[in-house]
Amino acid sequence: MGGNLLRLYKSHAHSIETFEGSHALKIHSKVLSLESPKLIDIDHVLVSQTGGASPNWPFPSALEYYRHASSDGVLPGIKVPYMAINAEDDPIVRLIPRPDEESTKASGWVVVAITKGGGHLGWFEDGEKRGETQKWIRKPALQWLRAVVEEFVREKGQGGRPTEVADGFTREIGRPEVGFKVVDAKDLPQGGKAAGLTQGL
Repeated sequence: MGGNLLRLYKSHAHSIETFEGSHALKIHSKVLSLESPKLIDIDHVLVSQTGGASPNWPFPSALEYYRHASSDGVLPGIKVPYMAINAEDDPIVRLIPRPDEESTKASGWVVVAITKGGGHLGWFEDGEKRGETQKWIRKPALQWLRAVVEEFVREKGQGGRPTEVADGFTREIGRPEVGFKVVDAKDLPQGGKAAGLTQGL
């Protein structure tokens, strides 16, 4: 994976060389000098240095960057139903919060599902036709969402943000851009795209 990222980087080297005064240009020769890098090498030399905006970036090392990006520190603060799905053999996410760890249990809202295999974003399985693939992630994600919608009852003082219903949309109070509207299947547009609708999974 590191080698592929380095090839991608090199294919854009001419553009990077035009970034006058950029931190990316300061590390450019170091990135180009890598030979057969592993992912952690790319993360150490490139991503930990230029992967985001200050004040967090740059990081002293890939390991410091990984600590910053880890979900462990934010799991205890989650106040709404939350499910994370990860594979044990994920080459990118090496340390997966386990269901029995304190960081996972502290919130009371977090469910972690871990599959034996699947790699990174490996949510595919054979389709009905030969050579066809389909996403298996849809089924557990939709089951989780259905269970949350049908079974979850928020008790007073249980956290979360207050909502209101306006124009048929359930929205967070004070954040009109965050919300949802249940649409009957018969009202969905057929074919093509429709303005104002987003399809997930």
